[in-house]
Amino acid sequence: MRSSYIPILIIIFLYFCSCNRQDPNDKPFLTSNKSSFIVDPSGGKDSIIITSNVNWTITIPTASPWITADKLTGTSGVTTVYLTSEKNQLNQSRNAVISIGSSNQGIQSISISFSQENLGITSFSPVKGPANTTVTILGNFGPNPIVTLNNTACTVTSSSSTQIVFTTPFAGSTGKIAVSFSGVSLTSANDFMVTNTWVKVANSGYDGLINDIQDGVSFVWNNKIYFGLGINSSGPIRIFKIFDPVTNVWSQGPTIPVNMSSRASAGCTFSNGVAYFALGTSGPFITDTWSLDVATMTWKQLPSFTSGSIWPICFEVNNTVYVGQPRYELGVIKKYLPSSNTWQNVTSNFPQIQGALCFTIGSLTYVAGGLSPTGFGLKTNYKFDPNTNSVTQLSDNPSFFGLSQSSGSCGVLNGKGYVIYLQHFYQYDPATDTWLDLNSTGTPNTNNMSAHELAVVNNTIYAWQRDGTVFKYVPL
Repeated sequence: MRSSYIPILIIIFLYFCSCNRQDPNDKPFLTSNKSSFIVDPSGGKDSIIITSNVNWTITIPTASPWITADKLTGTSGVTTVYLTSEKNQLNQSRNAVISIGSSNQGIQSISISFSQENLGITSFSPVKGPANTTVTILGNFGPNPIVTLNNTACTVTSSSSTQIVFTTPFAGSTGKIAVSFSGVSLTSANDFMVTNTWVKVANSGYDGLINDIQDGVSFVWNNKIYFGLGINSSGPIRIFKIFDPVTNVWSQGPTIPVNMSSRASAGCTFSNGVAYFALGTSGPFITDTWSLDVATMTWKQLPSFTSGSIWPICFEVNNTVYVGQPRYELGVIKKYLPSSNTWQNVTSNFPQIQGALCFTIGSLTYVAGGLSPTGFGLKTNYKFDPNTNSVTQLSDNPSFFGLSQSSGSCGVLNGKGYVIYLQHFYQYDPATDTWLDLNSTGTPNTNNMSAHELAVVNNTIYAWQRDGTVFKYVPL
């Protein structure tokens, strides 16, 4: 009975042997459902499906530690492998190739390539603009970005993985754009230039040369600003300071002659390398006029007026110097004749004003504001034509209620006039006879300024306060 089990056991044994024996026609194989990935710059998780009838191993190059796998080995069957890529914070894109192989003969390794752009700012546009400019940044970004301009927070209006739109802040200044998200900080290679703004270029102090200058005069020669006369807490000032926009430093300038009265609230203009100074006050009104040949530092006393005033009308047009006190001399304006060293009356119909701001564009001089005969500030504007010696009234500036020269300063840039007054900055366009309130950022405090504290050097507007603090204007 017991011997009858032997054949049955043999049959069962042979059956199991046949089941575990590999068919000689079945070849070893190893496949993957993907051969390449384009990885998100912020990193992420991808997967591959490995199908095989052999054991396999994943090899990640040591030079590509930014890629990891949840498993590096496997056996026959169908296996899902998850591959995690880190965010790319390098300054360039990167690539890697991992391989799947087997020790079995006849198995060819599988290569899987990875390419990943870097997180970064590719470009932004526009590259300059005033406050509240809409700027678009292109590049590769993460979620919920925070944008700053020169360390000042901006308002982000929309964002995606490749584009951010933001608006520049009111208090912003020229500098780098920075984008941060998820612990990543990106910075633009170039600055965004904030236009229609004032930038401080020199601190107060005149570099220790003097404490303060009030109601002085200024002119430009050899691309430097000369500022002097006036008064300070110690009394009258008899010297000039020179500001160099290249170094942003004040230095010592010329001293007025011994026989020239120190004065405040004088008139000043510049023509053909010569600066002209007229009238003003040292307590009583001063009647004399002077010139300074800046190249030779030669002073010359010119004929005096019969009476004096503070803040006279003073300008240059067509290489001719004009001075007047039409409020006191009933509309009279005089021009200087170098050949005869005389002042000649040219018109008696000039508006009877005092302390107006005068700026010359082309062959015409424009006269803004000033004080009326009754002492009220005016917002009326005029133009003077030296060819006909005529004065024409222009449109009023609706933005300001009136100014005197002791409260504002003016200059000319690119065929337009500019006036700083009462914490405002105005632009006058003679082609259209219109005024524009630029509402610029960081306009210097005009309560700490007096007339003649604005100048144009190398197509740049500079303004300074009486304590020597200097600003420059970045135009639209």
